[in-house]
Parts: sequence; C-alpha cells; structure tokens
Amino acid sequence: MSTLARVRVGLFYWWRHGRFPALANPRRFTEWVQWRKLNDRDTGRARLTDKGHSKRIAAAALGDGFVVPTLWEGKRLPDVAPWSLPFVVKANHGCRQTVVVRTPADYQSARRAAPTWLRQVYGRWLDEWHYRGARRMILVEPFIGGLAQQPIDYKIYVFGGRAAMVQVHEGRGDRHQWSQYDRH
Repeated sequence: MSTLARVRVGLFYWWRHGRFPALANPRRFTEWVQWRKLNDRDTGRARLTDKGHSKRIAAAALGDGFVVPTLWEGKRLPDVAPWSLPFVVKANHGCRQTVVVRTPADYQSARRAAPTWLRQVYGRWLDEWHYRGARRMILVEPFIGGLAQQPIDYKIYVFGGRAAMVQVHEGRGDRHQWSQYDRH
C-alpha cells in the first residue's frame, strides 16, 4: 500500500466521519472497508465489482428470477431507445453513474453521460483499486418500481460466507437516506 493512498484514505475518512480511521487495528465496519481497500488485493473479489459478472453469479446460484435482467450491454447506446419506458442506463464499472429514463429527453441525457462514464477510471480518487477489474461498458435494465420513486435497495455484506450486515437505501434520486443493521 502506498503512503499517498493511506494519506488520501485517511483524510477522506476524516472529512466524512470527523475522525481518522484506525487502519492498523480497525474496529468499526467503516474502518475495515478502508483497510480492505488498502490491503486486500484478492482479484476474485474484485471481479465482483463488475455488475454483469455479479449478475451471472447470482443467477447461477439463485435463478434468473432473483436478478434484474439486462436488456442491453455495450459501449455505445443506440440513437433511439428500443426499450419500453421506463428503464435504467448505468455504468457496469462504477457507482453513481445511472440515469433513470422516463422520457426521450432522459434518454438523450443518458447518451450524453455514457461516453464520460466509459472514459473515467472509477475508484481512483478513493483508492478503490478493485473497480479496475470491471469491464468498462454500459448496461440497460428495466426500471423496477413505481414511476415516481426508485425501489428500496438492500445491500447484504457477507464475511466468511455469512451475512453479517444489511444496508437499506431509500429515496434514491430524491431524498436518499440509508440505515445499516447487524445480525442483531
């Protein structure tokens, strides 16, 4: 791990949490996440950052019904959307690179944003090296939920094969808030 990466991670953590992380002896979940970014170079886990790859793993383990289908994947969105509204355009290789398409104008916004997403090396700023293993491409998925609001998003953190923590994200795109729960 480079000294520059440690400093960058420590400063960002301080800015976000108001304290420096205990990277030599992490105790909090958030400290472990930072420790893993700096020390864990397991390429197998890094491949899970690739959304398309992760979908295939989940579908093989759970069945296609548990995975949001991919309507399209590629590098250049078609000039005219062949999919029924609403749908979602997102980067396969990063976060917060998403456009919910409800109108033709939204689709044109997605078409303008997508090339920028493909040029970005996502994760460099926060030393999230594992994003480098994800294929740089665009995914299109059906929109799940009502037209007004995005659905609740559950993130399950698994350590040593055991679900240990759940994050629940609500109000994405408007009033995003999230809660985190341990096994108790």
